[in-house]
Formats: sequence, structure tokens, C-alpha cells
Amino acid sequence: NIPLILHPLLFGYILRKPTVLYSQSVGPFQNQLECKMVAFVLRRMTLILLREDKSVALLAKLGVTGNVERAVDSGFLLKNKHNLNVRNKYKIPANKMLIGVTVRSWLSGSQQTKYEQAVAKALDWMIANTEAHILFVPQVTAAKGDDDRLVSRRVRQQMVHAKAATLVKDTPDHHQIKAIYDGLDMLLGTRFHSVIFSLTSFVPVLAIEYEHKTSGIMHDLGLDNWVIKIEHVTGRKLIEMLQKLQCDSGEYREYLHKTVPAYVQKANEAADLMALSYNRIVEV
Repeated sequence: NIPLILHPLLFGYILRKPTVLYSQSVGPFQNQLECKMVAFVLRRMTLILLREDKSVALLAKLGVTGNVERAVDSGFLLKNKHNLNVRNKYKIPANKMLIGVTVRSWLSGSQQTKYEQAVAKALDWMIANTEAHILFVPQVTAAKGDDDRLVSRRVRQQMVHAKAATLVKDTPDHHQIKAIYDGLDMLLGTRFHSVIFSLTSFVPVLAIEYEHKTSGIMHDLGLDNWVIKIEHVTGRKLIEMLQKLQCDSGEYREYLHKTVPAYVQKANEAADLMALSYNRIVEV
């Protein structure tokens, strides 16, 4: 994928077009050849906006520093444009704690199976012991390929208490998905933009990390304790962390109300950084 990603950036440079990488993460890379290709192209970019410090450090090791600025993921700026009563829409009892779940296909073979089994086991425990109802939310849908609904269905099929778990089967757009997260009590999120959309709704989140963008942005927000690597997921660990998330949910929400609004404001600064960068080029 590296050449496919890099070639339009390099063409932009060759054609002398100001080229900005907007609010992204970088890496990980598989070998030294990839590192050299990335460094060669990214040194020639007008501006690189990185959304977490781990990517900044990685590019610094590759010698890419002069055109790099820290930014905030643009997902933090999304606001809900829908009035949606999630419980009414999906027929979820008002007395049930509503836990949203996003899962994805990421690991290979038996590792993916173990991840899905662990999630199913933890959700069963929450249903049996906390009067919870589960809502599987498809952050990513596709006619072919990467579709969260397929993984959600597999996880639900492994659950003993599957009747207390609802699958969102349609293809909600980003505003509709944001409205769903607004109505949750907590989220177990693998897809990281599901985590972001829930945090901006002040919903407590346990994030399953599949790339370093997850721990990087959660660290930015002081939420390091609420991240678990996908390779380390077990039913027992998830149960322990979800129990704690439930117990600490009030304090967690209060913390989000104090910290998230200022972080969201930083996301607006990316536009100013791009404008300054472009103006320098025009002046030259």
C-alpha cells in the first residue's frame, strides 16, 4: 500500500502544488525500504499535520521534522444533526444500561477468532450481571470487503444472551452514527472514530487499540488507563475493565466534560495552520 499512498503526494510535489497531509497518523512500517520511501516523499510535503505524538516521534526518526505540526483529529469536530431516540428506534428498555460496541476484522486466523470470542464472553457477563443491553454499531460498512456488520454478527452468534444484543443492520451515515453514540451509557470501541464520536458525546469509553493512533490520542486526553491492545484482549481482561468502567462512569463523564471541549477547540487550529502554510508559498 505504501507506493499507492505515496504516489499522488509525489505527483503533487512534481506539479508544484501545495500538498498537505491533514490530521493523520503515520506508520507503522514493515521494513527499511518503506521507511526510506516515506521519508523521501514526506520531506517534500508543504505541511504534515499529525494527530498524536507517536507519529511525530516516528517521523522525527526518519528525519522528517521541518514541515510537521501537531494537530487534533478532525473527527472531534463532528456534531450531531439528528434528533434520535436510540432506545425507541432499537426497542431497548429504558431500565437497561445501554452499552455500544464496535468491532472490526483486523487480526489473522485464530487471533481474530480469540478476539471475537473474548468480546462475546465479556458482553455476556455484562448482560448477566449488570442488567445491560448491547448495541452493535457498524462504524464502517461496505458492499464488499471491510464491513463491521459481519464481525458484529459473528460476535453476537457466540453470545449466550444474544437476545439482549441488538445489531444495527442498516448503513447509517456519519451524522446518524454520531446520534447513536450520543444515546449510549458506555462504549466498548475498536473502531477509533467510534471512540472519538463517543468521547465528544461525553460517553465513557473502553478503547481496543489496533494501531498506535488509539493510545496516542487517548494519551493526549489523559485516558491511558482505558486502552487495551487488541492482541492482549481476553474475556477476563475485558470483564475487569468494563466492570471498572461502569463503576467509574460518573467520574469519567465529569472528566470528559472538563477536558474534551478545549481539545475540540484545538481541532479548529488545523485550518489556520494550513492557511499560514499556503500564504508562505504564495508570498515566495
